[in-house]
Amino acid sequence: MKINGHYPKNVSNIYQKQQQNTVSKEKKADKNIITKDSLQLSPQAQQISDLVKKVEELPEIRAEKIAEIKEKLANNTYQVPAAKLAAKMLSKK
Repeated sequence: MKINGHYPKNVSNIYQKQQQNTVSKEKKADKNIITKDSLQLSPQAQQISDLVKKVEELPEIRAEKIAEIKEKLANNTYQVPAAKLAAKMLSKK
């Protein structure tokens, strides 16, 4: 059987172009998948974040201090300096 007709002379070029198109489409698809949002904190913001975490870890009530004051009150040994009391009374806070 003999086939006559025109055949593409640059078959390899056609194949290479097809491969390049496929690769470029894959790269575009990969770019859409790879891109992610990111957040970068300055060193000062990181330090503030660390300090906030440490403060959150601290107990809200200092049990040792409360126990100490309760003991002093029970023994009638709790005393507040008058100058300190007056300063607190006069302060606006």
